[in-house]
Amino acid sequence: RERIKKFSDYLPLCEFFFKRPGEYELDLANNKETLMNTANALRALSNWQADKIGETMQKIQKSSGIKSGDFLWGKKSRDIKVEML
Repeated sequence: RERIKKFSDYLPLCEFFFKRPGEYELDLANNKETLMNTANALRALSNWQADKIGETMQKIQKSSGIKSGDFLWGKKSRDIKVEML
């Protein structure tokens, strides 16, 4: 792995952390309802343990009609995860 040798090398390699992209590759318009349902369900959780988060996400996946593989790993999942960040 290449490592930074001088501090001045940092910004060119890591500026994507600090700059908004000019355009996005993902179209989030089709997932707005699922995104809002996911955000609301996660906000309502009082117990932030992995099993509770997993149960909540599974309920959202089933109610949205999105196949579990697509919800967790497919394009729709990437859209939702990017927007939630």
